[in-house]
Amino acid sequence: MDSSGRMVIALSRQYREDDWRQADAWRRASSESPQARPVSTSKRLLLLLGAAILALIAFVPSVAASPRSGDLQITKECSEYTGQAGSFCTFVSSNIRAIPAGARIYYASAAGATSLDTDVTIVAGPGNIATGHCTLDFLALPGRCTFSGGTGQFTHFQAWAAVSVDGSDLWHWDGAFSFSPRD
Repeated sequence: MDSSGRMVIALSRQYREDDWRQADAWRRASSESPQARPVSTSKRLLLLLGAAILALIAFVPSVAASPRSGDLQITKECSEYTGQAGSFCTFVSSNIRAIPAGARIYYASAAGATSLDTDVTIVAGPGNIATGHCTLDFLALPGRCTFSGGTGQFTHFQAWAAVSVDGSDLWHWDGAFSFSPRD
């Protein structure tokens, strides 16, 4: 056997001996009672920090808990809408948390005598703005609104809705939405 072969055998014996020593140390440590091994202050702090993080995770609402896509159902009222550029309607109900009751939709262009074709902006709080476009032929509803992005909660917002009005002058949006950049 050459010298490199002898060296490999010697190293393997050494590694086996080290493994046995380490395994023996672990057996001795695990057989000691918990009171016999004092926990260092740094380990206590680490355990406490870990427990605090787990507690926070359990009590903080998760973003994943809210739907990231699905059916869109929104109702708005337009008692303050004047038909002029810059006027708005107010959302009454929404199945999307990012669009709470009281949020507003602003119309960039004035309505025509029988139609509306305008860019729109949903403002749902400071920094939470969705941008889109709506087209309506008031004589041949439903109309259509589409949204693509925005700021804040609406960064990856995508939506489309068929727009109709009921007998009590409430406007309804029925369609689909997504907050995922992959959808």
